[in-house]
Amino acid sequence: MPSQQCGSLAYDLLLEKSYEAKLPPNADEGITAAAVATVDEVVSTVAPSSDRSTAGSDTSPLRRPAAAFNKSDVVLISDVVVHGPAVDAELEDLLQQASELSEGTFNEDFKAEVTKKSGWKLSLLVSKDQSIFFGFAVAKMTKGILSVAKIAV
Repeated sequence: MPSQQCGSLAYDLLLEKSYEAKLPPNADEGITAAAVATVDEVVSTVAPSSDRSTAGSDTSPLRRPAAAFNKSDVVLISDVVVHGPAVDAELEDLLQQASELSEGTFNEDFKAEVTKKSGWKLSLLVSKDQSIFFGFAVAKMTKGILSVAKIAV
């Protein structure tokens, strides 16, 4: 299985963004800070109450389970290959879901950015058995600085 579990910054950012997306828009900063502090314990993947995300995206909800997962049930698959013969056949469905999320959220597919030359790398946040897609990040490290091009959950 190509997945790996890690406590990287990209993983923590995806978890934090996932949790923040579920907070009510009128939550005050104290509540927000307290809620984000608990993101390591449980990640909620309950579908939003409307068909629009809190970021104002016009995307329809993608396969969102109505369940709660512990951090230990979620893995980050890093450095996913998206071009050429090295693409992992087991990840094709997850890559398709990530492309749909990218198109719906950013009105563009991330695949053009993720190349060896550009240095941008794709990470997928999925369930341990890879049956549930939670989100993705396109990021790169340059001179010790993390740059994030896209992050969506």
